[in-house]
Amino acid sequence: MSPKDLSTITLGMAKIVKNVGYGKRKRRRPNVRSNAFELIFFDGNKNPRTKIFQPLAQRANDILGDCNPRDFSTFAYAYALLGYNPKFDNRSSLIENIADASIDVIDQFKPFDISNTVWACAKLEVSHSPFFQAVGDALVGMQNLDEFKPQSLSNIVWAYATTDEQHHGLFKKIGDVIVQQDDLKTFKPQDLTIIVRAYSTANENHPLLFQKIADASTESIDKFISLDLSDTVWAYANSKVSQPTLFQAVGDVIIGMDNLQPFNPQCFSNLVWAFATANIQHPGLFKKIGDDIVETNRLPLFKPQQLANIVWAYATANIQHPALFEKVGVAIVVKDDLESFSPQQLSDISWAYAVFNYDSPLMYETDYREELLARHKEFNNENTTQFQLPLDSCQNVNEVLELAVDNINGLPPNQIAAVWSFISRLMSKPQQRQDQTRGDVQTEEDAELMGRIITILNHTKQSTNNLRSKDLSTITLGMAKIVKNVRYGKQTRRLNASEHAFGSVFLDNKANLSANIFQSLAERANDIVMEFEPRYVSNLAYAYALLGYDPKFDNGSTLLKNIADASIDVIEQFNAQDISNTVWACAKLKVSHSAFFRAVGDAVVRMKQMESFTSQELANTAWAFAKCNENHAGLFEKVGDTI
Repeated sequence: MSPKDLSTITLGMAKIVKNVGYGKRKRRRPNVRSNAFELIFFDGNKNPRTKIFQPLAQRANDILGDCNPRDFSTFAYAYALLGYNPKFDNRSSLIENIADASIDVIDQFKPFDISNTVWACAKLEVSHSPFFQAVGDALVGMQNLDEFKPQSLSNIVWAYATTDEQHHGLFKKIGDVIVQQDDLKTFKPQDLTIIVRAYSTANENHPLLFQKIADASTESIDKFISLDLSDTVWAYANSKVSQPTLFQAVGDVIIGMDNLQPFNPQCFSNLVWAFATANIQHPGLFKKIGDDIVETNRLPLFKPQQLANIVWAYATANIQHPALFEKVGVAIVVKDDLESFSPQQLSDISWAYAVFNYDSPLMYETDYREELLARHKEFNNENTTQFQLPLDSCQNVNEVLELAVDNINGLPPNQIAAVWSFISRLMSKPQQRQDQTRGDVQTEEDAELMGRIITILNHTKQSTNNLRSKDLSTITLGMAKIVKNVRYGKQTRRLNASEHAFGSVFLDNKANLSANIFQSLAERANDIVMEFEPRYVSNLAYAYALLGYDPKFDNGSTLLKNIADASIDVIEQFNAQDISNTVWACAKLKVSHSAFFRAVGDAVVRMKQMESFTSQELANTAWAFAKCNENHAGLFEKVGDTI
């Protein structure tokens, strides 16, 4: 039998197998013909019968030397459809041998042959660097890629990204070819999605390509299916490419759907993660997804990573959905197996619940606490560069302080930040304020508590110059909330032991700031103010407003003035909460900065949708403009119309 006949027979059988399997997955009613083919081609485990396809593969392997490029690609494509890579006695496989044989004749491959062969390798998880290098070099050497259809281009970049085969020249060549086209109307939504996701996965930067695909996707967004929508925004967020218009279009088209049944758990996870990561506000989308998850009872289908991503995204986007968090909490507890969750996932879950002061499902179950401690210990022993404190196991401030001090040596900045943030959240809970009521006489336990706080504070001071924007703003905000809680407690009730200890460290007898840590943090923030993302710079401003303190520097400037200066050029990246927090902080600290307020006002006026502003944020924004005597008729009109 000739290579052409053998490859044609194999491909025909593979397509029959694919068709029968597809029909079963779609629950089509079986007919006599499909039943007959199933009995012939499938074994008892519903897999393709190796007794049929192994002999065909053996014969193909024996005559590879007589095959041409079309034969190679047909064999490879057929076995990829089957999901089966036949192995031989010498431990080689058919696809590996096809890749070996193709290298010397790669210049004879037509676009269709190249696309099918690399796609088959990726589909069957065959990484063959010499072959992929040869293919990449061949494409880069071509004068043009006019003969490559959109699907072939998408299959090729998908294959390289999936097999983690690097070839910058190939990605640049294909990206340039796509950008140079007048339009992308010949590209299906799936092609656009696969291409942009492949570039993101392969960490290939091609700004013009991302812009071209964003424009084309926005125009045809109503033709995108659920997977295309979620994968597209994931790719842009993962590559840190800002495309608010595209994200808005994706959110709007999803809101307009009758139901979200086509979206699987991974789609939901990717969507909310992408919007939160890209800092794109779309409350309607989050509400639609949250409501669907709650109402359809699909949470048992969600994997640990998906559960963690979803609550993390809602917390990061600052969008509350109590019913969703309650359902997710139940789903986590019902799983009854924390081993399926990584320490990072557990940390993200606990953090997300703490952001909204929801009770974490991980905090109050003794069995979970013990297992959580064991999981973190195992993780930290194996990942010394990613040390994580098991803060979820702590039920009160004393336990957090003790845990932090016991691990103080080498405690990295992100964990210092986690400690201060976690303490501030615990202290805000009513049950924590009622615990540990302090008497008038200081006890030995009070002294130990004070000593732990000072130890952690000193470690924070020593780490200040190594802090980056996220950790710096988290630490400052955590401390500021602690100070606010203590000050409020002094006015309204009797302080408990931990509140009194923190008050003694941070405040004097008149409740004024006495710790120089806040000046040190401010100086570090001022040094790197241009590095701050909007959410972190707004948190920093908000923190110092809570403290009632605007640090001054040797050049006569202040932290809030410098924050306002740095924010003007990136004001379009600020979301509603960022805007509200920053202008509120300026007003609270009596910082009048006309250029900044004008930029904020103009940005708000340009917003197409104001639903991302809560009523409190609208009130704070308008109050800040009035308080600072900053006039902006357009802003007040926009806020008024929204209300």
